[in-house]
Order: sequence, then C-alpha cells, then structure tokens
Amino acid sequence: AIEDILPSLLNDLESTDAAVRSRALSGLQQILSVRSNIVLPSIIPKLITPPFTTFSAKALGTIANVAGSSLLSNLNAIIPALVRGVRDQPDLLDILRESAAQISASIGFEGHYILFGELRKSAGSHNDSERKAAVKLIGICSRDVSESSTIVSMLQTILPMYKDLSDIVQEEAIEALSELMKSVPKDVAPDFIPDIN
Repeated sequence: AIEDILPSLLNDLESTDAAVRSRALSGLQQILSVRSNIVLPSIIPKLITPPFTTFSAKALGTIANVAGSSLLSNLNAIIPALVRGVRDQPDLLDILRESAAQISASIGFEGHYILFGELRKSAGSHNDSERKAAVKLIGICSRDVSESSTIVSMLQTILPMYKDLSDIVQEEAIEALSELMKSVPKDVAPDFIPDIN
C-alpha cells in the first residue's frame, strides 16, 4: 500500500500550493516513522536538488527528525548539497543552518563520523566560499558532539583554517571553534591540548 501512495506524495511535494506540499510532507513523515528505508531513497534527491527552496530546506530538517539514523546512507549526498546551499543561497542561510542542526542532532555518533567526513572534504576545497560554508556547518553541527574522537577530529579540521588565506574562512573557523568548545565540558577541555599540536 505504501508503494501506491508514495509516488503521489512525492509529486505533491513539488506542488505550487503550500497546503498540498504541507499535507504531502506530513504524510511522508508518517510513512518514514514506519518504513524509512523505502521513502528516503525517493525523497532525498527531490529535497536536495539545487537550488533549495524554503520548503525543501525546511523539509530536510523535518525529515531528519523522523528518519534519525536511517538518514546515514544519504549523508554523502545531503551534506555536499547543504554546503552548496549555504555557499550559494544566503537568503536561506537561517533555514539551512536549522536543517543542518536537526540532521546533526538526529544521527548519533556513527552519523557524526560520516557528516564531519563530508564537511572535511568541502573544507579542503580550493574555493573560498565553499570552505567558508563547510566551516560554518562544522560549527553548527559540532553543538551535538560529545565523543572525544569526533572532537579531536574537528579540532584538527578547524585549527588549520585559522591560517587560511581567506579572511572570511578564518572568521568562520574562529566561530566554529567557539561552537565546538561550547559542547566540551570545561573540566575536560584541557585533555584536548595534546591533540591540538
């Protein structure tokens, strides 16, 4: 029965009528809570196709809240799309940041490994704007990090960005480090000093 309903809901996501899109998203959330492995491969490509719309950017975060760890196999497509969105669509920055935060909060330790791996790739780009967007997302997503190995990895990604040739990337690195350190309890922060060198 889900296979019969899914195509209609996916088509309704592209409707010009906001009420129709909203109902479709609500229906997809219900199906995701039971059968995310069927829905995600169909819905994620529709939501991340550039350019993001306000609806698709919000829907991505909403879907992440329901899908949780089922989202892991799609992170290698979602994260580069978010980086492009942050880089190219400043008018949607707040919504994309919120979606990134929702994704980070819903995927757990294994997901953080994939998420930050994808962000590290973009942080190594030759394009200043892409590095800036990646570092911005690292800062946003690091709020939910509590695993030592992930914190070390993020430090090793953020700190070299302080020497980036681009001032805008340096500024984002300062902000990202500030966000990361907010997730680290003050009594254990000194434990990370050896990893900085």
